[in-house]
Amino acid sequence: YITNNLSRMNPVLLDENSADLNFINRADGLAGHSLSHNGWQYMWAGIRATHGVLRGKVFYEVHVINHYKLNEYLEGCDVKADCNIRVGWSHDHTNLLLGEDSNSYGYDGAGFKGLDGKFDVYGGRLHLHDVITCYLDLDCGLVSFQKNDEFLGTAFKLDKRAKESPFLPHVCVKNTEVFVNFGQKPPAFKPPHGFMFISHTHPNNLVATVRPSNKSPDLELIMMIGLPGAGKTTYAMKQINEKPEKRYYLLGQDMIMGHLRNAAVKRYKLKWNRVVKLCSDIAAEQLKLAGTKSRNYIV
Repeated sequence: YITNNLSRMNPVLLDENSADLNFINRADGLAGHSLSHNGWQYMWAGIRATHGVLRGKVFYEVHVINHYKLNEYLEGCDVKADCNIRVGWSHDHTNLLLGEDSNSYGYDGAGFKGLDGKFDVYGGRLHLHDVITCYLDLDCGLVSFQKNDEFLGTAFKLDKRAKESPFLPHVCVKNTEVFVNFGQKPPAFKPPHGFMFISHTHPNNLVATVRPSNKSPDLELIMMIGLPGAGKTTYAMKQINEKPEKRYYLLGQDMIMGHLRNAAVKRYKLKWNRVVKLCSDIAAEQLKLAGTKSRNYIV
């Protein structure tokens, strides 16, 4: 374990501008939780860090500090919403659902590892009060994890192209509260030789994400109107991809369905009319929440 006094110079935090609306980021940027009411309890909430790295051996810790008690929301749902977490590393501008996109490497608390939407058994289940250490070895191109004092082994091997862009810490939660240790306190468990906290790495190794202006004259709301199949989603994704500095957040049922997919449609086996009702309820709550945060939106 390597340490130094650079963490004060490199304040790696959870990034409010690279987060789902239903992730409630604590004021200090070191902890947060997902919303767990009015349908939100079925949705993942993801967030990335403010800085990534291009080289070296770094890690960070995620402490599971709370699970929320849940009530069943939909009549006829065969399973209650669950408490879960995903931790790992991703490139900036990938899907906030960790493990469901290329260059998005996650450890799911149900006992799986995920990349590009493909999940395989790995690591065992995570529980309340567990500490998960996320390792990134860009010298050898490896991603691995540790659960408390148990090293779980290599989860992913990175190809050369993946290492051309910075990797950022990435956390997803569902009905769970976490504390993230980027190096502001000593590690809970000793990491392997040669690794250092991401916030302790040299400043030249850190890459800050683009932070859009949050001043009212600079904020944008793009509203899409058109018949089904008219190209609204295509145009929205074109804006998101061509103007990454804006960090547009996509509102609406397509985005909600994506965050529900492995929860409501597959896991809970809900009837389609109940999925649509759930999406409509969450969409109404989503618009209210969007009005409280200074960000650029596409509806």
